[in-house]
This record gives sequence, C-alpha cells and structure tokens, in this order.
Amino acid sequence: MKIDQEICNSYPKSKDFILRYFKEYKSSIDRTLRKYISDLKYYDLFYCGKDYESAVAEFCDSSNVKWSGIENYKEDLAVLA
Repeated sequence: MKIDQEICNSYPKSKDFILRYFKEYKSSIDRTLRKYISDLKYYDLFYCGKDYESAVAEFCDSSNVKWSGIENYKEDLAVLA
C-alpha cells in the first residue's frame, strides 16, 4: 500500500500506531497531530521529551479531539510528535 510506505518512511517509530489508529478510527492521526503541533507558538524551540509530552497533553485536551479517547494513546503520540 502506498500509504503504508509513506508512513514507514516518514514515521518509522510510529508506523504501527498510525496504521492501527487509522484502521480503528478512519482518521489520519499523524496529520492531525502534525498540524496541531506546527501551529504551536514555540514549536521550533522544542528540544526535549517533556516539551513534546506537554504538547501532546494539550492536544488531547483540545476541542477537535477531546472525548475521542485519544488520551489513551499519549505515549504513542509523544513518540509521533
């Protein structure tokens, strides 16, 4: 599959999570998270895991994904971020 190859090349550590999430929710979590994080004010200054974990926590509480159960995937999202 083309999408499988694209994800493998772009997110080798998160490939399984992205595909599993897509199959279950029919949503491209990698694009949704990438858009959210790239819109953060100081994203270019992120340098440690805690920065990404904090951004993921905010993402999980944001209105576009809140109540979707996404908070159950915080560890996977932090790796993806």
